[in-house]
Amino acid sequence: MTATTILVTNTSEQTLYHTPVRIGVPFAKGAMAKDKTISLTDNNGLAVPFHFGRTANWPDGSAKWILLDLQTKLSPKENQILSLDIAQQTPTIDTLDETGTHCSTESGVVQLNQSTNVAKLKTDNTQILEYSGDNGAKRILSMELVFTPENGESVKATATRCKELETSNSLRREFTLEGTLEDKQASQRLEFELDFTFHANSSSIELSLTVQNPSAAAHPNGIWDLGDDGSVLFRDISIHLITDSICQNRWKLEENSDWIEDESGTGHLYQESSGGENFAGNNHKNRKGEIPHKLKGFTFKTQNGSNLAGTRANPILHCKTEESEIQLACKQFWQNFPKSLKTNSKGIILSLFPADYPDLHEMQGGEKKKHTFYLNLGNNMEQLTAIHSPPHVQIPLETFAETSAFPYFSEKSDDRMNALIEEGLGGDNNYFVKREIIDEFGWRNFGEVYADHEAFGFQGEQALVSHYNNQYDSLYGFSRQFARSGDPRWLTLMNDLAAHVADIDIYNTLLDRDEYNGGLFWHTDHYLDADTCSHRTYSRSHETDEEPGGGPGTEHCYTTGFLYHYFLTGSKESKLALLSLRNWIEKLHEGGGTILERLLEFKNKDLPLLKALASKAPVNPFKYPLTRGTGNYVSTLLDAFILTGDLSHLDLATRVIRQTVHPYENVEFRKLENIEITWSYSVFLQSVGKYLSVKESLNQYDEHFYYARDSLLLFANWMLTNEYPFLEKPEILDYPNHTWTAQDIRKANILYIAAYYTNDDSKRKEFNEKADYFHNYVVTTLKDEEERSFSRLLAILMQNQGPNLYYKDKQGSELARSAYNKHPPIPRLSPGIVIRPAFVD
Repeated sequence: MTATTILVTNTSEQTLYHTPVRIGVPFAKGAMAKDKTISLTDNNGLAVPFHFGRTANWPDGSAKWILLDLQTKLSPKENQILSLDIAQQTPTIDTLDETGTHCSTESGVVQLNQSTNVAKLKTDNTQILEYSGDNGAKRILSMELVFTPENGESVKATATRCKELETSNSLRREFTLEGTLEDKQASQRLEFELDFTFHANSSSIELSLTVQNPSAAAHPNGIWDLGDDGSVLFRDISIHLITDSICQNRWKLEENSDWIEDESGTGHLYQESSGGENFAGNNHKNRKGEIPHKLKGFTFKTQNGSNLAGTRANPILHCKTEESEIQLACKQFWQNFPKSLKTNSKGIILSLFPADYPDLHEMQGGEKKKHTFYLNLGNNMEQLTAIHSPPHVQIPLETFAETSAFPYFSEKSDDRMNALIEEGLGGDNNYFVKREIIDEFGWRNFGEVYADHEAFGFQGEQALVSHYNNQYDSLYGFSRQFARSGDPRWLTLMNDLAAHVADIDIYNTLLDRDEYNGGLFWHTDHYLDADTCSHRTYSRSHETDEEPGGGPGTEHCYTTGFLYHYFLTGSKESKLALLSLRNWIEKLHEGGGTILERLLEFKNKDLPLLKALASKAPVNPFKYPLTRGTGNYVSTLLDAFILTGDLSHLDLATRVIRQTVHPYENVEFRKLENIEITWSYSVFLQSVGKYLSVKESLNQYDEHFYYARDSLLLFANWMLTNEYPFLEKPEILDYPNHTWTAQDIRKANILYIAAYYTNDDSKRKEFNEKADYFHNYVVTTLKDEEERSFSRLLAILMQNQGPNLYYKDKQGSELARSAYNKHPPIPRLSPGIVIRPAFVD
C-alpha cells in the first residue's frame, strides 16, 4: 500500500470552515517504515493541514495504525476526496506551526494563545477557565463548575491538577483539569475530569466533563440495586459561564428548526425525558422503584412570555453581550436527559445533572458519566452546526482488506451473512428501533443495546427491560461493520456503545475486591426484568430457585471492540477501558496474592488434588478450565499486546494456553457432548486461532506456536467426527432457540483455521468441507427466522464474520504448516489422566 483515499462528506446544509476531523488509518506491514511520513492533498492537489501520530506498529517497526488529524473546508453537502500518500521523512510533520495553539505554564495556570484569543486553565481558584480576546485585554467569559449535594449548599469546584494529553499536536491542543466535587458534611465525594480541546484556526473549544463516583458499591449479598450505600445522591452539577450582561439571545432548539429571538436574555430550555413513546417506561425506575419524570420531552420558557414544548431538543444557543458573541451547543442533549440550558444576567448555565429534575441524581459506586459540549467565541452563528451533523469520514474497504488491520478481513462479500447482519440497520427490528422499545435513553442508558432476545415470548403490559452490556462484543461488531461498509450508522452505534460501556458497564473503582475492580458487569439476568438493578445483573426483586448475587465475572470480558474503537477514533476512554479489563481479568484468574485467596485456593484446588493423589484417582493437570472465560482471558491478553507491543501480555497468553489444553490429550475425557456445560470450548479454540495469527505476524514459529497449533488441530479432528448443529438434538438443551444456531458459526471458523494450519492436504479438504457445511447451515437456517434480528444473534454473527472468505484462498506459510520438528517432541500426558470438563454457567 502506497496511497489511500479518504472521503469526507459534509452532511449539513451549512458551509464548514476549518472543520476538525480525526480518523484512524491502517497500513500494511512494512509499508510505512520508521523513516517515512505521509502527505495529504485534496481534490485539486492542494496540501491539506494535518498531523498524525502512530497508535500501533507492526513487529518490524512500521506503522500499523496512525491517528490522523486534519482540517477541511466543505460546502453544504459537499464530498471531498483526500489522497494520503507515504512520503520520505521530512524535518517536521507539524504543518501549521505558524497558526497553531501555543501554551505556557506557570504557578498553577496554563495559558494558551490562539491567534488574538487567550485562554487560561486554572488550578488555583474556582474560575477554572478564563477566556479573553484582543491578546488578553478584553474579557469574554470565565467558567465555574458547581456541585449541589443532596443536603447542603452549592460548592464551586477547584481543579487540583492540569495535564496535557499525549494526543496534543499543532492542530489541536488537549488538556485535562482534574479535581473533586465534595459534600464534606455527608462525607460524599465525586471526582471530575474536564477536558479542553483547542483547535488551530478556530475560535471553537470542545469540552468534556466526566464525573465519577470512585467508591465501591456495598452490594450486600451480591445484590446491585440502585439505592446502594456506595451511591452518591446529589441535586445538580452545572457549568456556569460568567459573562458581561447578555443583551440578546437566539436559540435553535432542534437541528433543522428556525432561530428563536429572546431579547429578555432569560431563556430556559429543560429536557426532562426522551420525548419518545415509552418516555415513562420501566427502564427509568429509580432507587425506590418509581419513575420520577412526567413531562414528555422538553419545555422552553422566557420572561417575555415565550412558552414552547417539544420532544427532542439538540440546541444551539447564541448569546450577544456588550463585549462579545458566544455560541454553545451540547452533544446528544436529549439522548442523555435530563438536561437544562438557561441564561440570565450573569451568563449561561448548562446543567448536565439539573436540579429541575423531580428527583435526586444517583451515581452508583464505580459509575461515571462523560458529557461533551462546545463553545464558539465568534460571530458565526452556524459555527457549531457540525456538532449535531458532523462531517462523515470514510476509508475504502480495500484499504482495510489490503492492510490486514482487522482480523479475517476480505474484499470479497458474503452476501448471505451480510444480509443477516444488515438487519441491524435496515430491518424492522434494527438497533435504532430497539432503543425505542424500552426507551434506552437517559444519561445512564444511552448507547446500550437492548437485550430483546431475553424478552422473546414475554407477556406483559410493558416490554421486559433487559440490558446487554456488550456480551459477545457488539462493539467489535459495530467497528467491523463500519470498516466494511462505511455506513455512518454503524459509526454512530459504535461511538454510543463504547461511551456507555466505558462509563456504566465497567465497574470503575479500585476500592472493592480484586475480582470485581475494573471488571465488566454481566448482562442483566436471563429472562427477568432488570427492575432497580439497572445495568448490574442482580436485583433484590429476582426471586429464583438459584442463589442470587454476584458481580463482574470471568465469562464476561470483551476488549476487541475497545481496541478497534481506539484505533479508528483515538478515544482515550476506549484505550483505558481495554487496559482496565486486562488488569481485572488477570487478577480474577491469577488472584491478587492475599492470604484469604491462598486459603480459598487450597480449599478448592489443592485439597481435592491431594485427596485424588492419595486415592490414586486420575486428576485434571490443567490450571484453567476449557471455557469461554479462559478464551476471553487469552483474547484480552492478545488485544493488550496488539495495543501496547508489550511482550509480557503475549507471554502470559502462551502460559494460559499451555495450561488449558494439550496436543496429545484424550478429547473424549472432556465430555464435550454435554453441551450445556461444555459448548464454549469453541470460544477458547477461537482465541487459540487468534494467538496463532499474532505469533505468525511476529514470525515466531517456536515451541509455543506449534503447541497451540497442534492442540487446535487435535480438537478440530475430533470435531470432524463428532460435531453437529446444536438444534439437531433440542431435547438435551435447556432453551433450544436459534442462539444455538448462531453459535454454530464458531465451529465453522475453527475448522477454517484448522484447514489453514494443517500440513495434511486430505485433512485440509475435510476441514474446509465440514466448515462450509456449518457456515451454510447457519446462514440458511437463520434467513427466515424471526429471531434473526435479536441482539444476541446479531452480536454473535458480527463477532464471527470473516474467516470463511479470509482463509479460503489464503495459503499458509511453509513454517506455519510444517511438522513440529525444530524442538524436542511435546511430551504426552501420563496414562490414565482424566481431563474433567469444567462447569460453565
